[in-house]
Amino acid sequence: MWSNGRLVHQQYDLLLYCPLRNSKIATATTLADLFEYRCYEVPMVAEWFEKRNGEGLLIIFDGWDELSEQLRQSSLAASIIHRKQLNKCSVIVTSRSYASSSLLKMDTLSRHVQVIGFSKEEISTVIIQTLQKDTKLAQKIIQYLHSKSNIDSESDDEISDDEVESDDELVESDDELVESDDELVESNDELVGSDDELVESNGELVERGSEVELPTDKDSQLAVKLINDLKLRNDVQSLCYVPLVCSMVILVYCKEGGHLPTTLTQLYQNFILQTIRRHLNLYKRCVN
Repeated sequence: MWSNGRLVHQQYDLLLYCPLRNSKIATATTLADLFEYRCYEVPMVAEWFEKRNGEGLLIIFDGWDELSEQLRQSSLAASIIHRKQLNKCSVIVTSRSYASSSLLKMDTLSRHVQVIGFSKEEISTVIIQTLQKDTKLAQKIIQYLHSKSNIDSESDDEISDDEVESDDELVESDDELVESDDELVESNDELVGSDDELVESNGELVERGSEVELPTDKDSQLAVKLINDLKLRNDVQSLCYVPLVCSMVILVYCKEGGHLPTTLTQLYQNFILQTIRRHLNLYKRCVN
């Protein structure tokens, strides 16, 4: 959901997600056992991939740290990762850092990636690209927020400049020994300064005139509203640095009609309920 770009030169017929915290998947002995939901077609699909040695199959083994030391050596997941079975399939393995040392020693894994979390800018980008599927509109929202932040920062700079100028005026008023020639020079400088201010104000008008407008569609408005709401809820925003929790917040926000739950407990409760409903819907599809 929050990844950027596509897998280059990779085309998969099936993506199989395998949570290793599930004991049935952790102790699976066949490819069909790795399917969390058993449908009539599963044995046929598994047999088809086995005949192709896993070609066209992407397996995500989620939670290597959930396996015991024995299963890390002798499980079906370990055999697939070590290319002893289905050697033509692609594999992604996730793990907490304390259990990743054994993965780092495997020469069958070509790349190791550490997830360090999102920055504030990335949180906004993820929200926009999740809620606004139109890439052009999503880019317009990003440009709108960027231009808005620039104008806000310029306003802050103007306020600080005014404070400095007022302090300078106090210093000048205390200086009683100013020669007439100096006063004349100062008055000329003031005229030049006023011209500069006029140029700056014109430049400001030009910049404001070129400000990007926010798209008026529902998804764009919802994305910006969530970003602004998070600025008022530091407790929730701090959780969004974790990619999984960020996606959870977006899901709950949409299901709640564009509102954040009052407490973090309600946030997690809502997410659990939404997850249960989604799994029930998937189960019903398989049964039917």
